Amino acid sequence: MLNSGGIINCDITSSNLLRAEEIYGPPVASLKGKMVKNFATPNKDEEPVIGLQEADYQTMNVDIMYVKGIPFLLN
Repeated sequence: MLNSGGIINCDITSSNLLRAEEIYGPPVASLKGKMVKNFATPNKDEEPVIGLQEADYQTMNVDIMYVKGIPFLLN
């Protein structure tokens, strides 16, 4: 972007960036983002849940409230 003029009125050149990387090394935040690979491991120890049990039921109360003629659904 610096060489092609994508950034206007910028005093930094591409040689400045290359020199900074030689002095300070590559950006740590960039390395951390590129080096991390998270893979989800399937849990094979648990049995699948089949059907609902009594403890799985939930109740929800719903009401409509009007404020200055505008209806709001409350739960």
